[in-house]
Amino acid sequence: MADFLSGEWFAERNAALAARGETGLSATLRVALVLSDAPSGGPGALTLVLTPEGGRLEPGDPGVCEVVVTLSASDAAALVEGRLTSSGALRAGQLRVRGNAAALVPVTAWLAGEA
Repeated sequence: MADFLSGEWFAERNAALAARGETGLSATLRVALVLSDAPSGGPGALTLVLTPEGGRLEPGDPGVCEVVVTLSASDAAALVEGRLTSSGALRAGQLRVRGNAAALVPVTAWLAGEA
């Protein structure tokens, strides 16, 4: 597995997201994952862009997002790689959510790879 936030890591994650197909959304949804302890030399955030056609991860923060999630870099890696659930992390106080979190409800199964 590639190092977290490397170009190869983004390529691997985006290939996995592409394989999931359509999200079922009617419009684009942007979710910023802000890293509270961003590694030096790496992005301080990554953005999950969900469109009706599918999803992708991009380095950096797009500025305008419907949802902003703040968490540590290790928890972000675990969340994106499926080793940590968002509900478990939220209950444990490992992440903070701002914005319209309800916008994620329609794509919860898709994000978990169950759709």
